[in-house]
Amino acid sequence: MAGACVPIIRRTDYAFPATQTVIAGPQLVDTLGWVSGALVVRVYGTPSIANALAVNVQNVMVAPEDELTILEARTLGGALTYAATVNITTAGGLFTANITPIGRFVRVLLAPTGTVTAVTLGIDLVGRSA
Repeated sequence: MAGACVPIIRRTDYAFPATQTVIAGPQLVDTLGWVSGALVVRVYGTPSIANALAVNVQNVMVAPEDELTILEARTLGGALTYAATVNITTAGGLFTANITPIGRFVRVLLAPTGTVTAVTLGIDLVGRSA
């Protein structure tokens, strides 16, 4: 049984503007051959968070006829759906979540759900091959 650890974000300081925005990770991760996986988030120090910072793993697909178009997993009502979510509300630590289901590609999104001004974190995806 082989596996893979894909570093998404090395230890990085984030400062969020007053108008909260979703920040996409720097890459799409090719999960071809993965049968299960985990989101691993390392939070350093004490983040400035009044509510929560959601770290989401989203299933996406690259359109075969247009490789610049990324199709996001959505519900019938149009809301985005996530294969894994970690809500960070406390000081430094290790947060994990299982990724289910795993699509052909995934990406990581940082989504403040309250007043988040600063956080230092690192993110990895760990996959298990068949």
